[in-house]
Amino acid sequence: RKFRGLSKQGLEQAAHTFGIVRSLNLVGASLEIVVDCLATGSLHSST
Repeated sequence: RKFRGLSKQGLEQAAHTFGIVRSLNLVGASLEIVVDCLATGSLHSST
């Protein structure tokens, strides 16, 4: 018996989508870190 939506193709697509979301989250997190570093750096240099 096959479960609906849990075929090999469905699992691969889910893993692919999860990978995209995860990489996007990683990019967003690293961007936030860079922005934080730039913000603190400019604040320190201005004082």
